[in-house]
This record gives sequence, structure tokens and C-alpha cells, in this order.
Amino acid sequence: MWAAEGGAFAAAARSRGATTGVPWLLADVSWQMALGMGSGAGTGIKTTTGVMEFSLARPAPTGAASATSDDGADATTASFRVEFTRDSLLALLEKLDTMAQQVDALSS
Repeated sequence: MWAAEGGAFAAAARSRGATTGVPWLLADVSWQMALGMGSGAGTGIKTTTGVMEFSLARPAPTGAASATSDDGADATTASFRVEFTRDSLLALLEKLDTMAQQVDALSS
């Protein structure tokens, strides 16, 4: 079936600006601190977390019109939020540091 219909499918996907296999790129990061207060049995339990919002962009293929999702939003951008405790943020930062060292090693 793919042998018979694959070419037509690929052509239709290209004409609609499909970006299959194109990676999302980090466009922006914003953050805020969140302080939660507990009030069980007179205790003032505080939990501090950080919330990071990652904004992503997917470059449009050369010559393709900007794609939109069903709700009319630009399909080449997206964002998501992640809430971190202190320990999970430190673990993420350690992994990012390892990645940065590996990129530096490959770049030099």
C-alpha cells in the first residue's frame, strides 16, 4: 500500500507545510516562585516551588505557509509549564550542566 500511495501522501503533507521530524527549539524560558502555605492543626507548613514555562518554536519548512491548529493558533509555537521542588530543580541543573560540558567538548 505504501508503495502505491506513499508518494501522494508525502506530496500532500509537503503542500500543507507538515513538519514531521522537525525538532522544536527552545524560544524562551520564564520562571516564578510559588509559596504554598499549609494550615493543618495550627502548623504553618511552607512549601516553596519554582515554576518554569518553556516556550518552544518549530521552524516552518522553506516555502511552506504558516500552519494553524484546529483552534486557529499558530501550530509552530507551543509552551508548557513545569513545577520544581528544590531537589528536583538541582537534579535538572546537574543534568543540564553535564549536557553543556558534552556540547563544549564536541565544539572544541
